[in-house]
This record gives sequence, structure tokens and C-alpha cells, in this order.
Amino acid sequence: MGLVLKAVCAYVLYVISRAIYNAFFHPLARFPGPKAWSASRIPYLFTLVTGQNSFRIKALHDEYGPVVRVAPNELHINDPRAWNDIYMRKDSEIRPPQWGMRPPGIESYNVISGVGSDHGRFRKALGMAFSEEAVKEYEPTVRSYFNKFTARIDELIAKNKGSAVVDMVKWSNFTTFDIIGELAWSKSYDCLDTGAGHAIMGVLSHFQGVIIAAAITYYPWINNALMAITPRSAFEDLKMIFNDGHERLQNRIKHGPSGHPDVLGHLAEYNKQNPTAKITDDEIEQNVFSCLVAGSECLTTAFSGAFHYLLVYPSKLKRAQEEVRAAFSSEASINATDAAKLEYLNAVIEESLRLCPPLPDMLRRQLPSEAPTTIAGRVIPPNTVVSVSCYSMFRSASHFSSPDTFAPERFLKSADESEKWSPDSPLNHNDMAAFKPWGVGPRECPAQPLARLEMRLFLAVLLYRYDLKVAEGSYLTKWTSQQVFETWQKDPLNVEFSPAVSSSVMAAGVAEGSYLTKWTSQQVFETWQKDPLNVEFSPAVSSSVMAAGVAAP
Repeated sequence: MGLVLKAVCAYVLYVISRAIYNAFFHPLARFPGPKAWSASRIPYLFTLVTGQNSFRIKALHDEYGPVVRVAPNELHINDPRAWNDIYMRKDSEIRPPQWGMRPPGIESYNVISGVGSDHGRFRKALGMAFSEEAVKEYEPTVRSYFNKFTARIDELIAKNKGSAVVDMVKWSNFTTFDIIGELAWSKSYDCLDTGAGHAIMGVLSHFQGVIIAAAITYYPWINNALMAITPRSAFEDLKMIFNDGHERLQNRIKHGPSGHPDVLGHLAEYNKQNPTAKITDDEIEQNVFSCLVAGSECLTTAFSGAFHYLLVYPSKLKRAQEEVRAAFSSEASINATDAAKLEYLNAVIEESLRLCPPLPDMLRRQLPSEAPTTIAGRVIPPNTVVSVSCYSMFRSASHFSSPDTFAPERFLKSADESEKWSPDSPLNHNDMAAFKPWGVGPRECPAQPLARLEMRLFLAVLLYRYDLKVAEGSYLTKWTSQQVFETWQKDPLNVEFSPAVSSSVMAAGVAEGSYLTKWTSQQVFETWQKDPLNVEFSPAVSSSVMAAGVAAP
């Protein structure tokens, strides 16, 4: 027993001495940040596994400045120069080992996990599949699924005699998942047809498990112990995903080219043009899986964010609808080329990506071990892990005026110059060098052209065809009250659709940009501790009283 006690005491002494060294004598000790985070990685990992890391990192930047030490060997940098200094470097491939893992039993890499020549092959192949020219070929297929979406909405409207309430998070996810399935494998997942998600959707979007697994690997002895006792049955969901992908790929190979252009067709063409650098079938499967996640989950976030803020800001919704309805003579005439010319619609998309970046935190990079590196004008010691937080960067008052305000006008080239002189105007200062929602450098999203096409078409079609408001009795969850596990864990967004009757949009009773707190979320100390209730009043124009359109906690 004495030996065990000595061992425990020795370990405790080691932990304490290590924490003191990390906090006060480590090469990163000169960088600002909370001492508890500098001494141990545990506070940082705790915010990760609880879904609060993005918000906590922003709070730390607000308190400590553009460079914050968030772990013994890790810095977060909130400086626009860091984009190029970190992600455009020739040696920017180096990742911390905890964040470069592959699923158990998978030997092949994909465009996300691959490095060096492997990443180069994948990037070149996917560049062909998602080029502007290729994406233009995909437009009829994409549009057919948007038409299927509106057909389902119309069925619900007819059934409910005038309007339908739809969870836009769920149904936009059905739509994007069907689209990427059709474009990738030439075989949809039939979510819109069945009105239910495919079995693999839940597995692919379970990012909390990925975060927890990565956090555990920082402590190898815990990770090894857990892996030793984890039954093989725990990986059945992953096996199901890979088997499904394998079957879809083999079916596509067996039956040849589909009736429309698809990703696999372009990958096959890449292999023909590059016989010495072909992508194997296993690599194709893994790369398509990465496309499934990016093409469904990330786009669902973009759509949900756009509709969320348009509903919170009715005047912005009205302006976007008026622009779309004036630009097209009919719904059938809506196309991606002309939608790309709609200045305000595209500004709505950009502002939605700013406030709701699909990946709030960018990938971590480990600096080379040979010598110090200069990042954003600061000399960083070797082997330091560095990263940029999109959420912190895009919502920083140092880079954007009124950073938490939804103001598409900040992206308009023709914005009224006089507004820029108002200290509180969102147009006063906007450093677009800070805004990189797609990433930069060799890791920039290769499917950006397809994502933009889908966003423009989807928003244009829905804004043209329907009048929208928050469903009666529903509450909009404040966007930043949601957890983040790599991407946003989105609450339901219940939107009431009704056929468009004019180019006007009814203003909500709740003050624009305000959220109505759910009554039962308030505290009770003998009586209710009431939150502010911001109501927008306007002179009555008739004897009828309009129902409020927006309600949110």
C-alpha cells in the first residue's frame, strides 16, 4: 500500500509541476489567455465536448485580444492575416495527430484527411467534378429536387387548406441529402419521397461523437483502455454506411453512366486522363462520403441560417422577396445564372454565412518543428498548434460593425455611402479580408460552386413561390443558443408557408431583430422575473388586427 501511495503522490506532484511549467515557463507563456487553460488542456476539451467551444473562444478573444492561448501548446488567432499565414503555407498540411484520424478499419484517405500527393490527387479530381462547367451541368438535376420539395409543400398546403407548417431544418436536410446522393452516386436517398431521413443521415451528422473521440485521444492511456473494452458491435453503424456506399458505387459501375452528369462520371474521366495517379474505388467511396457530409449538413446549416435571420428581420425578407419577384416573370424562368445577378439575394447568402458559418471553427494546424513561424506579425514557437475560428472572426467588432446584426447591406457594392458615417451602422466598417467561409488555400472547399448554385436556386424559388412566417405557437431558438460540434446542432425551424399573394411581406409584431423569450424560460421568485418584451407599434390601417409573425426565445 505504501508503494501505491508513493506512486499516486508522485503522479500528483508531476501533474502540479507540469501545470506550473505550462502556465509560467512554457515557450507560449508570453501569450495572453486564462491561466487554467494555459496550465491544462482540460478546460478547452470540456468546452469542446459540451458544444460551447466556439462561444467561449470568442469571449476569450473579446477579453484578451487577437491571439489567445487556449491550451498548453495551442493558440487561436483572430487576425485576418492569419488566413494566409496558416492555411496558405507549403507546410500547412501538418495537423495534430488527434485531428487526422480515420474511422476504425478504414485504410483509404479522402480530400479532408489526405496529405501530400494523396490530397493533390483528390483535390484535382474533385476540382473537375465541381468546376463551374460541371456544376452548370448539374443544374437541371438540382432544380428537379427543388421542384419535388415545393410539390411536397404544396401537398401540405392543400391538405391544410391554405398554409403548411414545415420544419425547414429537417426538410432542407432531406432535400440536400437527396441532391448530393443523386449527384454523387446517381441514386437518391429518397428522403423527399418518403418524408423521412435515410438511416445513414443520423450517423453522418453525429459530430458530437467525433469530438468526444478526438478529445479522448489527447490521453492515450484512456483511449487505449476504452478501445480495448469497446465491443465491435459499436461500429455497426459505420459498417452500414460503408457497405451502403460500396453497393452504390458498384451499382453505378455495373450499370454505367447515368441519365445525367454526376460526380462519379467526372472522377472516371479524371482516372482516364491521369493513368499514373488514379483514384482507387476505396478512395472514391471515402471522398464521396466527405461530399455527402459537406453537401448535406453544411448546406442545411446555410439554408437554416438564412431563413432564421430573414424571419427575425422581416424588412430584409420583404426586400429579398421583392427583388426575386421583380427579376423573374415566372417560377419556371428562375435559373442559377440570373439568380447570381441578384445583388440583395446574394448579400443575404453572404450575411447568413457570416453569422452562421457551417464550420464555426476551421481546421487546426501544427507549425513545423524546425524553427519559429511568423503568423499575423507574431513569432510563434515551433510545434505550436494554431487555428482560426470563423465564428470569432466573423462576429468580431474589430472586423465588422454591429457584428451580431443581420445586415445583408454590408455586402452590397451599391450601399448608401451616407450610412457608413453612422457609428452604429453595419456599413461603417467591414473588413472583408476576415470573411473566408469556404476556407483558403489548398484546403478551400472544392464544392463551393455547387453550394452557391444550390443556395441561390433554393432561396430564389422559395421566396418567389411562397409567403413565409414563423408558425403560430412556435418559437425561434436564438441561433447562438445552439451547440456546436464541428457544425451547428440545429433546433427545429418551424416555418409557415402559404402561396405568394403579392410582392409585399407582412411585418411582424415583434420588433425587428428581437427575440421573444419563451414565457416558461423565465425564472420565478414568488413572481415571474420578466425579460424585455420589445413590441413594434405602427398606426392601425384597418379595423382588422394582424397576427404577429415572429416569436422566439
